[in-house]
Amino acid sequence: MSAKDPVGEKLLAELALEERSVDQAGEAWREAQANWTVATRRYAAVRDMVREHFDHSPYRKGFRWPPSVVRGDLRGPYRFIHMSPEDAVIAALSEGQGSMPVDQIVEALRSGGLGLPDATIHRAISTALSRTQNIKMDADGKYSYEESATQWLSKKVKYGAQSSLEADPLTPDISYHNGG
Repeated sequence: MSAKDPVGEKLLAELALEERSVDQAGEAWREAQANWTVATRRYAAVRDMVREHFDHSPYRKGFRWPPSVVRGDLRGPYRFIHMSPEDAVIAALSEGQGSMPVDQIVEALRSGGLGLPDATIHRAISTALSRTQNIKMDADGKYSYEESATQWLSKKVKYGAQSSLEADPLTPDISYHNGG
């Protein structure tokens, strides 16, 4: 470059600034990815604790969230995040939507954050449907999940007779929060 090329010098200075800007954006991106990973793992852990406490998904059809906790409709855009395809299929079929065809299951899992690539999601879900115990396909090609008596009984023993599910399985018992 010639010493008498002020335009070229200005362009190179701008390029150097933009290189630093891209470096900073890359660092911010890596930090955002780390934050996303931690946040989604925490969400999954709490979701699993809630599911275990109530013995079903809080996104199940008819489940009533306390008004003090949430207002409006929760659709659970992350409810299947960090689940295996098998666990996600069981969760989706257990949400009370009735039996579902494969395409509806795939859409529910995709909208619920399962996060499998488009190229493999149908295959992974079809495999999960064929290999997961207690999943049945009806004559119309729709799938449903039926918990076995052994699975139900093991939960009953685990949670005991005082389970809040005995009163109304769709309404959480929050009396312990109110001193009751």
